[in-house]
Amino acid sequence: MFKNALTIILVIISVLLLAFYVRPAYDNINKLRSDQDEYNVALENARSLQSIRESLLAKRNSFTPTDLNRLNKMLPDNVDNVKLILELQTMAQKHNLELKTATTEEDEEEEDLLDTQTKDYGIITLDFELFGQYSNFVAFLDEVAQTLRLTDIEAISFDKGRSDDEDINYNLGLRTYWLKDNI
Repeated sequence: MFKNALTIILVIISVLLLAFYVRPAYDNINKLRSDQDEYNVALENARSLQSIRESLLAKRNSFTPTDLNRLNKMLPDNVDNVKLILELQTMAQKHNLELKTATTEEDEEEEDLLDTQTKDYGIITLDFELFGQYSNFVAFLDEVAQTLRLTDIEAISFDKGRSDDEDINYNLGLRTYWLKDNI
């Protein structure tokens, strides 16, 4: 009888041990294995991204510093309204034009055919008023068109003012672009 009771007690202990220790440990091991698989996938993705980064860095390093400077001037990586206005003022002075007023505005995401939520660039609208002779204004516009920075002239209006004066007031609206920092 004692043997039967001992056997029953050992079976009960084994079942309890299985239920309260072995089964939770086994479940924990399975969870750790699935976590390990996820980490292995993430590690493989990180290695893949690092190889892409290295190849892009090698391409970037193949550019000359002059080309990098030109590229940065064409599409800067920050909004520098003051620098832009100063560049335009320098161009205006070079062509004997007086820059009277200048205002900048960063465009909000506008609705168009492109997906505007994922744009990697920003848009700055610059409106300013110039005063001077027509031939100088045409030369100024030609220089704006020849600059490396991407600009779109959106609006031009002018007012002759007094009839005896050869100088004209010009209102110019242009749009320029900059790269957003998506890192």
